[in-house]
Amino acid sequence: MFARGALVFDAGDPADAVWIVRSGTLGLYAGEAPDRVLLSVLRAGDVDGDLPVLLAMPFQYRAEALEDATCLRLDAATFSDLLDTRPALARRWHTSVAARLARSQQRLIDLLGVPLLQQVARVLLDEVVDGTVPYSQTTLAGLLGARRPSVNKVVKDLERRGIVAVGYRSISVTDTDALSAVAGRTRSRAP
Repeated sequence: MFARGALVFDAGDPADAVWIVRSGTLGLYAGEAPDRVLLSVLRAGDVDGDLPVLLAMPFQYRAEALEDATCLRLDAATFSDLLDTRPALARRWHTSVAARLARSQQRLIDLLGVPLLQQVARVLLDEVVDGTVPYSQTTLAGLLGARRPSVNKVVKDLERRGIVAVGYRSISVTDTDALSAVAGRTRSRAP
């Protein structure tokens, strides 16, 4: 169990375990404050640490609990043994790695060379769960590598249009079709 703000692992730490988020959220950060960048948010069911373990390299980023979180820690030896002795699990795990890589590449493609309005709309569509993006505007800005005031201005514009509603540490998507149009997508990726 990690309380909000707790460090799970740090950049430079040896990758001696695979982490599976059971509940809550973790933020993956690169760099140091005040210039650090939020790379990704992990939710229940998400995995991290497998690539550094497989490549025998230290973590290149730090993980912190964005809210109270429970994680399963699978030590490197157990993880390796599971992959060696269970071919079906190994195939499924490799498919998971490929899917995560494809999502990361798509995120880069989606965000490069488009205005901040489209970037915000695309991240909101990608991160929405049951109609809500469970992040603060600061977290959203971190995912975009943008300044919070700039993101706030865009979110307020979307709110004025009736596309989103801003809550405490959350943004509700009230019109997925309109948000998809703003994002420049022909159809929504939201569930």
